[in-house]
Amino acid sequence: HAYAEYISGFMQGYMVGIPLKTTYPKKEIDEKLREINRTNDADEHNSDLVLDQSIYGRAYELLYRNKDDDIRFAVSDVMETFVIYDDTVELNPIAGVRYIYNRFKETTTVYFYTANKIIIYDMGSDFKLKESDRKDHSFKGIPIIEYENNKSRMGDFERVLSLIDLYDESQSDTAN
Repeated sequence: HAYAEYISGFMQGYMVGIPLKTTYPKKEIDEKLREINRTNDADEHNSDLVLDQSIYGRAYELLYRNKDDDIRFAVSDVMETFVIYDDTVELNPIAGVRYIYNRFKETTTVYFYTANKIIIYDMGSDFKLKESDRKDHSFKGIPIIEYENNKSRMGDFERVLSLIDLYDESQSDTAN
């Protein structure tokens, strides 16, 4: 709906209309950070993360190394990603999961990320997982990061959805 889109667009502009700056005191590390951010188009990336947070109440970032061994990051689809936390008060992440359904092949691939491994599963129509690959990753920690919009993980327009629905109904009545 246009009102929901307006709210999320406004929040996105407010939060990252002026791009975030990343700096580090040591010059060589600071230059490496700038290079990584340029390679990954960090300004656009951060804008996409903020938009996902505004719409869904959370956003996910996936860290990876490409075929040239460059550090890359990408937004991971909120509808296909989640993070598993431990049961301590700190709620430390213990794993990240991405599951991708291929509608053309009618298969689902599940990527399970731990602090040092990526385990890939194929999921059958019976929802049973069969491990298809296992490899190390070079990040020290879970390479999926969850960004919460707020403590409730609510989108920015969720609290006013009923008002948007009421507005839609009143508009359709006057149009008839």
